[in-house]
Formats: sequence, C-alpha cells, structure tokens
Amino acid sequence: MTGDMLRLMLASHHDLLLTLYETVHRPDSWRTFLDQVCAGINVRSAVVQRLRTGGPTLQTTWLAFDSYSEEYAAQHAPVVNDVMNPRLQAEYDLPPQAIGQVAIACDEDLPMPAHVRRRFQDDLGDVGLGKGIFAGTDIAPAEGFSLVLHRHPGEKADYSSRERAFLTDLIPHLSQAIVLSDKLNRTVRQSAAMQQVLDRARPALIICDPQARLLWSNRAAQQVLTSSDSLKVIAGRVSCKRHDRTAALHALIHRTCLQGEDETLDQRCLVVDDHGFNPMHVMVMLLPKTEDDGEDQVALFLTQTGAAFDIPARLLEKLFRLSPAEARLAKAIVEGGAVNTYALAQGLAEGTVRFQIKQVLAKTGCPRQSDLVRLVCSTMMSQFGQ
Repeated sequence: MTGDMLRLMLASHHDLLLTLYETVHRPDSWRTFLDQVCAGINVRSAVVQRLRTGGPTLQTTWLAFDSYSEEYAAQHAPVVNDVMNPRLQAEYDLPPQAIGQVAIACDEDLPMPAHVRRRFQDDLGDVGLGKGIFAGTDIAPAEGFSLVLHRHPGEKADYSSRERAFLTDLIPHLSQAIVLSDKLNRTVRQSAAMQQVLDRARPALIICDPQARLLWSNRAAQQVLTSSDSLKVIAGRVSCKRHDRTAALHALIHRTCLQGEDETLDQRCLVVDDHGFNPMHVMVMLLPKTEDDGEDQVALFLTQTGAAFDIPARLLEKLFRLSPAEARLAKAIVEGGAVNTYALAQGLAEGTVRFQIKQVLAKTGCPRQSDLVRLVCSTMMSQFGQ
C-alpha cells in the first residue's frame, strides 16, 4: 500500500465506522460498508462471514458481501463458501483464541499441506480473486466471524503491517456492530412475538404518555377506538366523547404518573361513559421503567360491559368433557341465552333442554347456572379472542 493510499484510508476511517454502525439498524448498509473497505485498502473483494465451530468443518451461518462479491456470488461460492474450502476445515484452523481476541492470517499461516494451498489459490484465481487475508474474532463460545479480503487477480504482494494494523483496529468495531445487531434483532423478534400475543388477548390495552398521547395499542383496543363513541384518539391523544370525561381521564393519567402504585384500584379506575346500560371502564397503571427510559408511560385497560363474549363450543367440549350438544347448550347459557329461546332455536322440547342442563351442571360440578357462568369465565380461554 502506498503512503497516499494509506492517508486516504485513514481519512475515510471515520465515514467507514459511521457506515458500519449504521448496519445495526439498516442491514442493507453492509454492502456500502464493505464497498468502502474495498476502496480504502484497494482490494477486489470484502466479505463478512459468521461461523460456528465445533465440528470437522466451520459452518457458515451468515454472509454479507460487497457489490462485486454479491454480483459474482454464484461463481465464488463453490470456492470460498463450500465446505471443501480448506479455510473452513477445522484441521487447518488456527489455534483457539479467547473471545474478543483478534486473529489475522493469510493462507500461508494455516497449517494446510502445500499442495492443498496451491490448488486453492489456483481455484481463487479461476474465479477472479487474488491473494486473501482474513481477520476475525470469537463473539461467543463456538461462534465467531471473519472479514475476508481478496486482492485483485494476479496481485500476489503480501499484506503490509499497516494493512494488518488497520484490520486489527477495525475488527473490534465490527464485533461490536454484530453484537449490537444481534441484540436489536432479538428485541425486534421479542416485540413482534409479544405483539402477536397481546393481539390475541381479549382485554383492550393502550399505552400512552403522561399527556395521554397514544404510543401503542393491541388489536382489541384498536377495535374499540374505531368502533366506540365513548373513546377516540383526537389530535393524537386518547380522549372521550364528553369533555368532562376527557378532563377526568387526562387528570387520572397525570396523577397516576405522579403517584404510581400508591393509589388503590378504585382510585385508578374511571367510568368513561355512564350514560346507558353498557358503560366503558378504564383502569390506569403506571408501567415500570429503567434509569435509561425517558418520560413515564401508562397502560390503559379497557372493558366494555355487555360486550359480545363468543366462546367456542368445541373448547367447552374439550375442557369439561361435554358432548357436542351439551357444549352448545353451555355456550348458550354462558352467553346469556334463555332455556325457551335455546329450545326453540334448536327444535328441542324445553324438558329435553332442562335435562341437558342438569347433565352439564353435573359434569362441571356446578350447583347452579350462575356457577357455570363463573366457572367458564374464569378459564384461560375467556381471556383470548378467536
């Protein structure tokens, strides 16, 4: 590497690191980062390769390419990414390194037979790749990565001490970016999984800030906000139809942020709309936060009295060992159906239905129909939607 090239490489080092850490939340930036590496030290190819150790070969679990390597990936793969690549053979691998310790090597540094090395270098030349170098570290037991560089075809000059120093400096940053990316991806997956779980939950749940600005809601809450006249999002804030109820809700949210769990449940509840037979109830709960969190967040739990409560008969049949007919009857009772109405709908005599009720109560151990309703509503299935 010439002095001018090295100065250019160092001048672009700041931009290189900015691009590298951008990959944490923008995976498509890997190609840009590796293109910058290629330009900075004038190599033909730059690839990041995540590896799992522990077997006779190193297993590639993930790859990121520069533009050239991505374009010719199909041609390069049989040589550099195949299990027959001698670099991936555990018997030719370097001695184990401590986690975080940087290792840099060329093919000449690996304990492979001379004829294996010559054949591999010929194969590299056949696909347009020159002399290679790889730098990496372990990020966990039996898991690491390598930044693999290849010169332009025909270039056989050794990598200089300055180029190796550049890689030694870069690898810790590369390791940190990969670890941060892993943590972010795990958080995103966990968040998506939690979203799916909460979307299946029957209770409506809203998360907002102290100013009642909507931050998140599950599917049940979204249905409430779009279909109910009692609760809406107005100018980004959770609000009620009536101005006095909006003021009361916002005051309750603000007070909860100040006092937290010091208030009793009845002090943290509000009837949003008490006109009519099916009012909406809201309970406010302060969410815990860490020192790094910003302002407080509160959860609003919503319940609409008299809301439809659809319970699958097939679940009643399974949970309480009822016959299909008994399960349909139990479903009707729990949903508020009357004996005569159910008998008429099913084309049965009322006496037959009353006998079936006795069978259902006996199988469930309930003395009265009200006990059956209480039993079913206490089961897990009552907490989840379809």
